[in-house]
Amino acid sequence: MQERHLQERHLKGNGIPVHFYEESVPDDVETVGVLVFNPAMGTKARFYEPLAKAFSAAGYHVLLHELRGNGISPLRASRRCDFGYKDLLQDLHYLINEAKSRFGELPLVLGGHSLGGQLSLLYSAQHPANISQILLVACGTPHWSGFRGKQKWLLKVVPYLFTSSALAAGYFPGDRLGFGGIQGKTLILDWGHLAKRNQFKVTDDECDYEQALAQVDVPVKAFCFVSDPYAPKAAVRKIVEKLPADQVQLQCLTNEEIGFKATHLNWVKHAEQLMPRFIQALR
Repeated sequence: MQERHLQERHLKGNGIPVHFYEESVPDDVETVGVLVFNPAMGTKARFYEPLAKAFSAAGYHVLLHELRGNGISPLRASRRCDFGYKDLLQDLHYLINEAKSRFGELPLVLGGHSLGGQLSLLYSAQHPANISQILLVACGTPHWSGFRGKQKWLLKVVPYLFTSSALAAGYFPGDRLGFGGIQGKTLILDWGHLAKRNQFKVTDDECDYEQALAQVDVPVKAFCFVSDPYAPKAAVRKIVEKLPADQVQLQCLTNEEIGFKATHLNWVKHAEQLMPRFIQALR
């Protein structure tokens, strides 16, 4: 069988190109749905190729959203180039409209890792009718209340350091601070509001996301790993508790259950091992 490769794509967007990678379902596999997946902060979409290949082998057309400022996106955050959650959500809307126009009535799963999961939840609050299910992986609140020990005390300080740095520099110098890479000032201010108050507030967006999330009528399948210090179970619960309880299924997987020691990032390389759990949850 000829090896398949991710295909680089882009959309016109709202004056800004929206870039993504696509992995199609093999010819000999029955198509069951579409997965649109949002990466973690500072993580290139191509990093999720193992996940895309695993889902395509299970019958899903996969679109990996390249967030602004990363990978093949032509934008790079600077004093002159700013973007926040609102911009990423607008890009995501274009991508989902593209998926729906091409794949018709196939059920669309909106997935996300860490920050990407936050975007998936916010999108569901805006456009719940566009998606069939949400898949969250290692997506928790950065608020200190979801953590213990040293991390808890660090997270009482770090959000203020990060937002102050972004305001002073005109962008977020995450490459120098060891977190998230270079990002738009507004993105870090939006992230910082969640980190400081455990509440979503998107700059220049009038939507009350906390109220909207409490009414989301979309099934949410959330996964975390006991050995992941950046998205512990308590932090993930703090996120999914914003949703109606009857819509949420949360699984916190042990290393013994999955056969490897999961970190915040390495689970992607083991996507094939995780697929039976993902697929079972999405049925």
